[in-house]
Amino acid sequence: MAVKESPAAGIELPTISVVIETYTITREYPLKEGQAQLASVLDRLEQQSYPRDRTEILVVLDQAASEWEQFLQTDYPRVRTAFIRNGTYLSMKNLGFELTRGDMIALIDGDCFPVADWLERIAAAYRAGADAVAGKTRYRPEHPFAETFSVFDFGHVQADRLGKTFAFNANNLAFRRSVVTNHRFDSQAKRNGGCFLLWRKLKLANYDMIYDPKMFVGHGNDYWKLGFVRKHVERGFDAINLFRTSDPALLEGARYIRFGPLVPLGMFASRVLFDLRRIVSNRQDLGIQLVAVPYYFAASVFIRSLEALGGMIALWNPEYFYEH
Repeated sequence: MAVKESPAAGIELPTISVVIETYTITREYPLKEGQAQLASVLDRLEQQSYPRDRTEILVVLDQAASEWEQFLQTDYPRVRTAFIRNGTYLSMKNLGFELTRGDMIALIDGDCFPVADWLERIAAAYRAGADAVAGKTRYRPEHPFAETFSVFDFGHVQADRLGKTFAFNANNLAFRRSVVTNHRFDSQAKRNGGCFLLWRKLKLANYDMIYDPKMFVGHGNDYWKLGFVRKHVERGFDAINLFRTSDPALLEGARYIRFGPLVPLGMFASRVLFDLRRIVSNRQDLGIQLVAVPYYFAASVFIRSLEALGGMIALWNPEYFYEH
């Protein structure tokens, strides 16, 4: 399949470096299943419509993950690997920024399956002059609640009327090299909130960040059993901890942290209202029928309650989830 022409067709095809973190799959899947997830991601990257000689792939591993290194050396010898001690979700991505040299640096998680023209879409954004491009992420449909959780985990990434993205997820995202030369994910963010914090910094610096819903990945269903409960409790927990340390110019909630227990309640109310607005106004991209709006509103109340609980835990013990 030939690479599509863009408005800047005279620009040489960019080199694209793909950074794959393994923090998620080494903690949220059994070993064999996690390796199967990563293998599917790597297979899909090998089958991309974009020229292979314009692509590099870097998998970032924790230094303790020796079995993963052997797996990659045996089955995917063309893939580069890098190691980090006690890596986190975001520190693995930051390391990828440092070790790759592509014109665009693309981020994808080890359980996210990209469409066949994923790299092509990133190249088109580069040639059109974008500084960053955020893709559309949804859980793969194997789980009965995949559509529901997709709305609340990924549906906040959407475009305004000019095609600029309101936010981004680090599981489906690409930056121009000049952006990550000067900016990184904040080391204070353990995971949740780190994407929004970086997006806010780039927005205030007037970077051109667009949303491309055709740059699609299917995310693994890592919320099996009651995993979704811990995931959303931790999101509220991490949000309150970020409010404690962030500049109020970046995170509005930081200016209210002095109000203690009222902050998680305010966070709950603001997020439910935000959900209601986007469920109604962005139904087409979210795939929500009008008759389903009450269901999604009820789901919002439940999920945001879990996050408020996490915020309360953070006020009680800011180290709780780091100790357990």
